[in-house]
Amino acid sequence: MKIELRMKMESDLKNKSKELKDQIELAMKAGKEFCDVYYKRYQNARHTIDRLYHDKATMLYRGNVVKGSKEICTYVQELPMAHINIDTVDCQPVLKKFTNDRETLALVVTGNIKYDGQRLHAFTQSFMIFNENQHWKILNDSIRLRDP
Repeated sequence: MKIELRMKMESDLKNKSKELKDQIELAMKAGKEFCDVYYKRYQNARHTIDRLYHDKATMLYRGNVVKGSKEICTYVQELPMAHINIDTVDCQPVLKKFTNDRETLALVVTGNIKYDGQRLHAFTQSFMIFNENQHWKILNDSIRLRDP
């Protein structure tokens, strides 16, 4: 009886590990696809970037807090044009028990950004995004610039 129970527990653990691995792989794929869309808009179509933010989103940009998708769009449009190179994208699913059963991802992106008329900066940007009607929406966005 003990051997059967142990074998069942080991089998359950393997299944859970595979399920978690699959969730992380799907999250990474979704996170990379999201980043492709976000940074293309950031560089080429900032006037549409509000469509990626939830209406009540918050952005923290170099210590400045901006709330609301329209306000974030206006703020981003006022920044100088930028050229961005992404080095890493890390994405993790957030357990649904912490998000009212909503599919949510935590993303961390690193790279370099060069605003017109400014020197090159390394950056780290963190997003909390959730799936709303089959579209990823940014709930929180935080970006920090640093000297490379």
